[in-house]
Amino acid sequence: MAERRERMPMASGNRAARSVTRRRLWALVLACVATLGIVASGSVQPTATEASWTSADQTKAAFVAITVPSPAVTSCSGTALSTAVTIKWTLPTTGGYTTADVEFGGSSTGLGTVGNLLGASTSATTGPVNGVYTTTLSSSVLGGVLGSLLGTTIYISLWTKYKPSSGISSTWVSAPVGYKVTYPAVLGVLGGTCSAP
Repeated sequence: MAERRERMPMASGNRAARSVTRRRLWALVLACVATLGIVASGSVQPTATEASWTSADQTKAAFVAITVPSPAVTSCSGTALSTAVTIKWTLPTTGGYTTADVEFGGSSTGLGTVGNLLGASTSATTGPVNGVYTTTLSSSVLGGVLGSLLGTTIYISLWTKYKPSSGISSTWVSAPVGYKVTYPAVLGVLGGTCSAP
């Protein structure tokens, strides 16, 4: 025969505890709904803050920038009955540069490290005599690169090039130095006349 369980009446203390728990639960639900209602209505806006951190860690580094020095031009002269130009110059005094590091350029618009490269390899460079090199830019080099020179003005530029050895693909160059060479319409005894650019 099946046993029958009888429900025992609850003691009044348990009923009171359940009633308090239900009231607290309803109060919590109402508080959450009220909070969501206030936030959703936009009456409470979050305020902006600025975050900041401090740390005792420090880093130190040194940067070294180099300036590629220019060669020094000491004189310029035209060659009689020719458009050839002779330039006397010295290597930069610092950096261990050689004649292979000096390039020549010709332009009709001013000194610069761009334009028609004349290159020391196509020119006769002698010296040094007391530290001074002599480079003669021949008529064929100047005329071949710049065209007819008679009655014109050209600019002969020199600069030092520097190729860093540590993975940098570009070549750095110094500021150009040089002379302005003015040719007469008809070649005479003096050839071109050199002057400051």
